[in-house]
Amino acid sequence: MIGQEDLNFQQVECKTFFQQFETILSSHEKEVIYKLFLEEWPQSRIASYLNVSQMQISRLRKHALNKIKRMLEKEQLSYI
Repeated sequence: MIGQEDLNFQQVECKTFFQQFETILSSHEKEVIYKLFLEEWPQSRIASYLNVSQMQISRLRKHALNKIKRMLEKEQLSYI
């Protein structure tokens, strides 16, 4: 019996990864990150959906990713 690649595996893996950051991200940041990386929406669509400018989406994305980066760096340092 030959298995098949689970097409949803990457999405589940990403969702599990982002669940680690639930406590450090604001609700807007979570929504932007989820729609960008899990649902693969373009920033313009998210901006329209949230009724904000694309620049605001870009800033939210940058801020959220910086928070995630700092948390990952902090966790890495705690393992040393």
